[in-house]
Amino acid sequence: MDTNLHGGPRAFVETKCFEDVTPMGLFPIYLIKACLAGDIEKMEKYGIYEVLPEDFALCEYVDPSKNDIQDIIEEKLMSFGKYELAKKYIKYLDEQVSDIEKVSADIAEGDKATVLHGDALIDLTVDGGDTIIDEWINDIGAINVTAEEVKGNKQTVTMEQILNWNPDFIITGKNKAEVDAILNDGTWKGIKAVQDGNVTVNPKGVFTWDRYGVELALQLQWAAKLIYPDQFSDLDIVKTTQEFYKNFFDYELTEDEVNLILARENPDGTAN
Repeated sequence: MDTNLHGGPRAFVETKCFEDVTPMGLFPIYLIKACLAGDIEKMEKYGIYEVLPEDFALCEYVDPSKNDIQDIIEEKLMSFGKYELAKKYIKYLDEQVSDIEKVSADIAEGDKATVLHGDALIDLTVDGGDTIIDEWINDIGAINVTAEEVKGNKQTVTMEQILNWNPDFIITGKNKAEVDAILNDGTWKGIKAVQDGNVTVNPKGVFTWDRYGVELALQLQWAAKLIYPDQFSDLDIVKTTQEFYKNFFDYELTEDEVNLILARENPDGTAN
């Protein structure tokens, strides 16, 4: 028997047990701590608007500190006036995942595109399996080329591995300078994505779209359109982004502003 069983109320104890019972790509321990500290910036960073209190029921059950975690999350959502908005967002995200998976289910295994995603690819830093990056790549019906050999985010690999993976698409978490560096580096020239010009930045708006933010709902749609333009021909990512920002951020984006987000650039046109 240990403190995870029948413990009384005590200071918040981190035992890394929450990640084992949280069925989503979030960092529950960091979000809960941010809520307890009242740190709005970190709450937003770790996805306060993406969750509902009941998502933390199992965390509360296994919590050795016996905190009322669902109440903590609900209190913050209510204080932001975002509780209903959070429910609306969860519904929207679920709908997007469902719609995309219906289309991607018809893509034959042999026809699936392969994707290499990394935060700093020119430095050979990639995102592997068991990550939220891997999840959305699978959701859109593509294959994360690193998943079998590499686990976790921001893992260092060798150029030989990347050459062997030979992805159809390369998506970088850096700005256009890294895209240009990859396209102009002779080491990468034998890779299919480079030969076909399928090297691109990952969009970044309020937060980078590819991980742990509310814009993950847009990431799914953007990536699906990028990799399977024929299957998702009806998807207008500019219009979709404008509607999303209006509905969830109460902000009306211009088309030019959307294009800056898609290009991972700041409002003044500088690299983001």
